[in-house]
Amino acid sequence: MDAIHTDTIEELLTISGFNILPPSDNIWSLGSADKSFRDLHVENIVYMTSVAGNWNPSADDTYDLGENSTPLEWKDLYLDGIAYIDELRGGDSDTIYVRALTVASIPTLYGVGAYLRIGDAGTTGMSLNSEDDLMVTGDFEVYTLLMVGSSTVKLLDLKELAFGGGNDFKTMYSTDDADARFASTICDKTADGNNVPVWAYGDETIRRVDLGLFDGVTQPLLTTIEKDGKVAGISNATSSGADTTITTATGGTFNSVAPGDRVRVTAGTNATAGWYVVDAKTDGENIVVDRNWCTGAVSGGTIVVYHSFTMLSADGLFTRVTDGAPTDSSVEIDADGWLICDVISETGLLYARMQDAWRHFTPDGGSPTFAGLTLSGVLDTTSYHEFTEMAAPGQGAANTARIYAFEGGGALTDLCAVFQDGTIDVFAQEATEPNSPIFEFPDNTQLVLTMRKPDRKTIQFVATFPDGRDFVMRELRYPVEKW
Repeated sequence: MDAIHTDTIEELLTISGFNILPPSDNIWSLGSADKSFRDLHVENIVYMTSVAGNWNPSADDTYDLGENSTPLEWKDLYLDGIAYIDELRGGDSDTIYVRALTVASIPTLYGVGAYLRIGDAGTTGMSLNSEDDLMVTGDFEVYTLLMVGSSTVKLLDLKELAFGGGNDFKTMYSTDDADARFASTICDKTADGNNVPVWAYGDETIRRVDLGLFDGVTQPLLTTIEKDGKVAGISNATSSGADTTITTATGGTFNSVAPGDRVRVTAGTNATAGWYVVDAKTDGENIVVDRNWCTGAVSGGTIVVYHSFTMLSADGLFTRVTDGAPTDSSVEIDADGWLICDVISETGLLYARMQDAWRHFTPDGGSPTFAGLTLSGVLDTTSYHEFTEMAAPGQGAANTARIYAFEGGGALTDLCAVFQDGTIDVFAQEATEPNSPIFEFPDNTQLVLTMRKPDRKTIQFVATFPDGRDFVMRELRYPVEKW
């Protein structure tokens, strides 16, 4: 529109009472983009339907939009861009309940006076009462990492800490048991017996791996796995027939395997699924286990090998095994209390470390060799005691006697006792020669009993038969000359 020139403002505007009105509605402007009025002083209300350009105060951080004393507050604020605000407070004219601001370059949100709540489905059940406290009444999702810098992650009674998309693993504290503080850990499994609940503790080596140990297992398990984790895992194990040797075509697979390691076989043509122990390692492609692992030629054998691990379930305690008797080098903590199985020895023994030494227990049906056996009570057996012929052992400690079997000559066995002073009493002799006089002479034959001293250490009690033949009935042997 062309500019209008007039001598008086009355020719342009209409003055009606206390109002100055333009000739038409919403057409005329007061100033222009390049010619502006300097100041507009208004005592009461300015009505505007829109603002073009920036709306700036004349001084920074000085003037308010609305005021709180009356109060006179704007109702709604609609922004399509960004709100740059040093501090945002929410509440009514009397109380501020939430504050949002930047503190030391850190965006900070406060729940002023009580606590900060996201959602309205409930109120605090844990006595939250600080502006630093936060309550979320719905689901709270963390995509990467949840970090707790101090204090405790706390759940109320009957509240579960769950893992997995289907809440497959849950931990909960409850007060349902009147006699116990009851903390439970629950891991669901499928009805077919797979996905057995297992709580495994180990090094980083077991993180996100297929352990390969628990196929077909149904009882929940606690297990601790040796720090090297799975030392071998293959699905191409072979055998040319029923055998104890496991072979793989993958070079170096068994380089880290050692005698005493655990082997778990789960699949393969003619393979017998089960648990095995490594007896020997031939090379990086062949190991020998404690018994036949298959009934014929094997292809596609699936196995895993671990140095050691222990398990605890409702079935019992599954302990570590060793190749031969364990020593203090078999464990890192050389203290009494360990239990280890030696399954490679001929009979198999259960060892315990007690009284600063490794001692074993005799297995049922086994016959291990003991270096010594001390009894403080009666030896009560329902079977015989068998002695093997040996050289005279010499005397024992004070107040002892040693009983042993000795070859007394002519391939016959004598049963002897040696006392603390070295005296040997041959108290029973084998007499099996067919031509012995004790077999030839009849009942009630009169004999002559004679004590003889064949040397200066030996005394014999000899029965002489009527034909002059002798039979030694008792013999004593002394360690030194007695006469």
